[in-house]
Amino acid sequence: MVYGKLKKYVQERKVGRMVITIIICFLLYAFLGEVFLFLLEPEPPPPAKTIGEIAYDADKRHGYTIYIEEETGYHPYLVLTREYGKDNTVLLLRKYVLDEWQPFNKVAVHGAYYGRSYIDEYLNTIYLRTLERETRSQIEITAVDIMAKTAWGRGANITRPPTKEELLRKVFLLSDIEVGNKKLGSIREGEPLKYFTGDVQRLVTTYTDGERSNWSLRTGALEAVYNHYGIGFELELGLLSSSLPTGVRPAFCMDNSVEIVQSDDIVEEETVYILKRE
Repeated sequence: MVYGKLKKYVQERKVGRMVITIIICFLLYAFLGEVFLFLLEPEPPPPAKTIGEIAYDADKRHGYTIYIEEETGYHPYLVLTREYGKDNTVLLLRKYVLDEWQPFNKVAVHGAYYGRSYIDEYLNTIYLRTLERETRSQIEITAVDIMAKTAWGRGANITRPPTKEELLRKVFLLSDIEVGNKKLGSIREGEPLKYFTGDVQRLVTTYTDGERSNWSLRTGALEAVYNHYGIGFELELGLLSSSLPTGVRPAFCMDNSVEIVQSDDIVEEETVYILKRE
């Protein structure tokens, strides 16, 4: 009987030690797991001082987003690259479409031609005036490639293959090549942007309230004189009617050295970048 009680006591002690060991191992595992995750998290960068520092291809940890003040308040713009075109300036693209859709062109003749189209004029007059004066002065005049008007000429005036034309503008639309289209047999209106490469979801855009929208590109359709290319609701590059209103995402460039600061007053419970103002 004494032997049986002793055996039971030893067994109970073993079970107790086992339970304690399991608990200690679990707590140790949880603690080490937290430490491991902490070590894996990238160290946040120090606050950026210039807009070139937060570009997507400079340091993604900054979020590559800056808030620009418009008439209706501050709106987010994506800083896509710090080396756009021939000027090596940063390229900004409005994250959401403008509240009001606009037609690409209102004329039937050469409706697919971007240069001096309705949307080209709208961006550089009506839209540009919605930005504060100092912001307008910081926007660089940029050389953007487009297809020449002769691509849609009549009879013997049609140029095939189409030739390239250089447009000098402050505000413009992106081209099909820049958002990742790999079409063959046409000119390259710019170069592919790394931001759109390999991730079709980045073509998605919405209104500020989150409702999905299509959006126009500056590339005219050679096969249809009244159409231009754009991104549809299903994230596909396709033809849009140039006379019908579509979503607009303005793009423009600034010098890499433009100064920026962080602000806690723009978005609730969030710190974001804005242009530095005295």
